[in-house]
Amino acid sequence: MKTLFALLAAAPALVSSLMAQTSPLYLNVGSVPDEVQIDATVFDNRGFMTLTPVLGPYDTQSTDYYYNSGLILAEPGIRFQYIGANGVRRPSLVFSNAPSGRIEAVDGLVSARNAYQNFINRVPAGQQTADQRDAILNSISSPYRSAPDSYLNIYADTIINRGALFGSAGGQVAIVGKKVDLALPSSA
Repeated sequence: MKTLFALLAAAPALVSSLMAQTSPLYLNVGSVPDEVQIDATVFDNRGFMTLTPVLGPYDTQSTDYYYNSGLILAEPGIRFQYIGANGVRRPSLVFSNAPSGRIEAVDGLVSARNAYQNFINRVPAGQQTADQRDAILNSISSPYRSAPDSYLNIYADTIINRGALFGSAGGQVAIVGKKVDLALPSSA
């Protein structure tokens, strides 16, 4: 009986740890119309993604290899880097954007209002904090702020870009790596 009780008591922790495991690969070959939570070693986008996180730029978790040959629209932006399960950030190992790849970080007041509505719709009322609601509302209602900034940040040891990378006029584009190759392919 004690053994059965111990097994039943440990079951939620076991299920939780199994569910939180990092996938070896996230592969998109279709259309992702809204934010997805990605916890994978390899991120491979060959399709279309629209990422609109509730607060700040979009992040993946535990991703060391980013490959893009599709289209990513991120509002207000995206950060390509490794974030460990403990939240510690470091450069990923490889970021590669193919000639067909296009990544756009966009900003706009409409996105801030949409973010607030998405937050209200997605997060149950009991889990919403006043600080979260206030941060979003302040970004919308300030008379001196016309739009939230966009971010396109790439932090990787090796960065190879043959495609298109876009940030908005009021945004930030940061590309930081040990080996960075942004050369366009030569035309034959």
